[in-house]
Amino acid sequence: MIYLNGTYYNMLEESKLCAIKEDCLNKTNLPVSIKDSLAVNDAKSNGLCGFFQYINKTYKQYNNKSEEMGKNYEIDKLQNLLETAKKERLHFAAKKAYEKAVNLSVDSKEENNSLGIFINMSMTNLSAYEEINYGDFSKKEIMSLMQIELSNESLQYYERYCEDQEINISEYYEKKIDLNTAEMPKKGNFSSRINIALSENYPLCCVFGECKKCCMKDECKNDALLYPVLFLHGHSFNRDNNPDFSLDAFNKLQAKLEEDGYISAGTITPISNYSEVDYGNWGLSSNPLSLKGSYYLVSYYNVSSYSIATRKSENIEVYAIRLKEMIDLVKFRTAKDKVILITHSMGSLVARSYMQIFGDSSVYKIVMVAAPNKGISGTTSSYCPILGEKKECEDMLEDSIFIKKLNDPLKVPKHAKIYNIIGVGCDMEGKNGDGVVTKENAELEYSENYYINGTCSGFSEILHTQILDIEKYPKTYSIVRTILKQ
Repeated sequence: MIYLNGTYYNMLEESKLCAIKEDCLNKTNLPVSIKDSLAVNDAKSNGLCGFFQYINKTYKQYNNKSEEMGKNYEIDKLQNLLETAKKERLHFAAKKAYEKAVNLSVDSKEENNSLGIFINMSMTNLSAYEEINYGDFSKKEIMSLMQIELSNESLQYYERYCEDQEINISEYYEKKIDLNTAEMPKKGNFSSRINIALSENYPLCCVFGECKKCCMKDECKNDALLYPVLFLHGHSFNRDNNPDFSLDAFNKLQAKLEEDGYISAGTITPISNYSEVDYGNWGLSSNPLSLKGSYYLVSYYNVSSYSIATRKSENIEVYAIRLKEMIDLVKFRTAKDKVILITHSMGSLVARSYMQIFGDSSVYKIVMVAAPNKGISGTTSSYCPILGEKKECEDMLEDSIFIKKLNDPLKVPKHAKIYNIIGVGCDMEGKNGDGVVTKENAELEYSENYYINGTCSGFSEILHTQILDIEKYPKTYSIVRTILKQ
């Protein structure tokens, strides 16, 4: 009876996890458990206790995710809905456990007696339940926010038979138990609890045809080689261009990284509702990922849903605020505490402004390419507002307040590692540069500077834009890959 009780509570917890978090373990083999109940031994009993430990640990992992996700909701206002939904899910789980039992056929009279006891136990938790009205929320959203814990019955069973209280199994099962000839202690622990644990049946994540243990622990979370890479585009030379045009500049670089083991996550769009992707889902693989993001896109609430619009006529500090939203979202989806930024042109100023406003604790490295760190000048500054957006161009002028503020020597990043890839080889009114930014205006005293030598031909073929074409300038990728490996 004790073993059957434990088996039922195991199966009920397993069914509950499946019903609420859609994590269906299927560890409980009911036909085998019914047979085992006729000849219980310490190893079998220990398996029940080990499962309680495993399921409780799994619950805690999901609860941590729920707590993190809950920061984006008014949880206090959702408590009634969460409690009602939990009751419905618990009733559903109990029904599934009962259905497994009643649909089982056994081979012997003894097994049938054990099955009958099991069915009677499973009937005690059956009750009617109704479908839940989730209102403006999806069912999956509420399930993701829901906390989950062991039932009182499971806790009582574990505390009585799996922790401190000593029980001699032979007192309960007499000659049915298969014991060896060693002398039993006067008070033997029901599960013996001698540092015996079930081997972990860990989930596998398969990428690029190779399956590895999923990344679910802190050492994986804090592995710098697994930090996600976020590409950030530069200034749009044509105010009428779609943001996708600017993002396409990174296509070859992102594809090359994928060849070297980075998962290409495409483009991330800003959203205010985090529930589209579960916390940490993108970070489960043991491979880092790369994704592109645009500070020209903004998310807003519009009649019970979120919409995305293009807004590309703002000051750079506004774009820095949008970058924070993207970085926070990437950190949530990957469960990583830092990101790596690879930025082009004005995107580098957006990233530096972000670190100046919000701090650099969320940035592990920034790799700037063709960045106008000390502004633009000469012909470039004259053409910029004609073709591009006025506010952006005004901010980028070498004598602008924004540039002076950005280069405040007292506001140098404290934690992030700064790398700077500079284009040279083009004559810019007597100065060396990449056709848009002069060498002297690209360099930073506190960054590690690299140089790409190239050419400029007219306005359409300039090193400043072609420096991201890694087929023409393979050194760009070589530098980026070296930095990422460090």
